[in-house]
Amino acid sequence: MTVTQVLTAAKNNLNAESDTLWSESELLISLYLVCLEMARETNCIESTSTSITSTASTATYTKPTRALDIFRVTYSGTKLQQIDLREMDAMFTNSSASGTPVFYSFFNDTITLYPTPSASSDTIKVWSYNEPATISISSTIEIPSIYHDILVDGLTHRMCPKDLGHPLTTFWGARWNIGLQKMVTDLKKRKRGDRFAVVKAEENLITSQQGMV
Repeated sequence: MTVTQVLTAAKNNLNAESDTLWSESELLISLYLVCLEMARETNCIESTSTSITSTASTATYTKPTRALDIFRVTYSGTKLQQIDLREMDAMFTNSSASGTPVFYSFFNDTITLYPTPSASSDTIKVWSYNEPATISISSTIEIPSIYHDILVDGLTHRMCPKDLGHPLTTFWGARWNIGLQKMVTDLKKRKRGDRFAVVKAEENLITSQQGMV
């Protein structure tokens, strides 16, 4: 759906097709806030990779601008293993150790590589779950299209408070919350279908050479 179609569908849900109670700018802000909540609750906006250039002796790098969470980092084409700060403390008693990074942590919107890169100009690629960009009437909606019906429900619910005492406020709130839960379940199922949820030891993964003639 286009932005215009979403705004129109939400107004239709309230039998307010020609109503001027909500300005276009108000509706666009409300639509952005609904998209933001969807992204925050479900991680439904997946980014393509963002490239960062390494700097020798620099371990920390700022996350991509709109990243909510990081799900994959590579260094010079090699996947890094994510560790938490406790694991980092246990593994790296010498925080100034340098070399080719093998691990990364993500905390306080900062990506930290371990060991610290010893070379400049290497490529760090980051894949993330993102928050939405601000929305204009000509924007392409970043929420996947299969969830646009839930998006319309969320916008409809957000419009209700301005129409004080609207009798369907509770109804649309319930639909919105149920829709979010369905999104969470559906996204987990889709990731299981692509084997994202299968736990594997890195050393047991099939290499590109195995099984080739």
